[in-house]
Amino acid sequence: MNATIAIVEKTFASYSLGETLCPAKVGIDLGVLGRKADTGGSCMPAYVGVNNSFGMKWICSNFDNPVKHNTRSHTAIIVLNDPDTLAPICVMEGSLVTAMRTGATTAVGCKHLARKGSHNVGVIGSGFQARYQILALAEVLDIARLYITDVRKELATKLSEEMRNKLSLDVKALESPMEVVANSDTIVTVTSAEETLVRKNDLKRGSLICALTDRSNLEYRVIKTADKIIVDHYEQTKRIGELAKWYQANLITQANIYAEIGDIVAGKRKGRQTEDEDIIFVPIGMASLDIAVAYEIYRLAINKDLGKTMALFED
Repeated sequence: MNATIAIVEKTFASYSLGETLCPAKVGIDLGVLGRKADTGGSCMPAYVGVNNSFGMKWICSNFDNPVKHNTRSHTAIIVLNDPDTLAPICVMEGSLVTAMRTGATTAVGCKHLARKGSHNVGVIGSGFQARYQILALAEVLDIARLYITDVRKELATKLSEEMRNKLSLDVKALESPMEVVANSDTIVTVTSAEETLVRKNDLKRGSLICALTDRSNLEYRVIKTADKIIVDHYEQTKRIGELAKWYQANLITQANIYAEIGDIVAGKRKGRQTEDEDIIFVPIGMASLDIAVAYEIYRLAINKDLGKTMALFED
């Protein structure tokens, strides 16, 4: 995770400095054909200058999967191309890369945006991604207490026990998001829930909220009164994730966004400047992070003679 965080941080800066190409993801929503909402896929291409990597991730989501099909809600595959010949050089499973770089993204956000002495961390959601959020946060924050909640209580309890044993932390599974928010300095929302989970009246002054959900879980007052809103990618934020609902209702515009996280990492903008700032970080997920991390895995695999070689073309 430490290595992933380092790659993600460098890649954010590279994007800010114009060395990386990362267009907004292109999505297909099967819900328009009568399928359940939140079923579909996204195509995510990128070129990353920091390690000269080039490729694409194809990721699909179906939030019925854990209960109905006993599998993950998100599945992904990554294709890497040679940056010189542009021929494909690697195909790899992408779900673990996605989980690792998403956890690392939150860690980079916390490194630059969390209040000093931010020892109490709350995670709303206990699915596959939540585990990697916690593993990443433990690398950059001195966590004294970790609070976890989920609508499925047994999952929150199971994840609490796992993280307590793995990280030797004081971990508690709480009954409600309200309790988690009230007791935490840094809050991560990583859930498929569709309702409001974070309310202004429950927040401590100087909180950092990392909103990773595909839906809107923050009360509008939380967004309206935030001192800073930071995103990873301006264009994606307008139509996907926590802020999309408010963009579409014309309740926020790009003028309300303080900065992209890459600008803060690159030193173009300041991160947290006072201890009492309320900050919201909304990372939608950038293809450049997937490709940069996947390329490092590919190089390790080549060096260790791992993986299977197959011929795609006949001479």
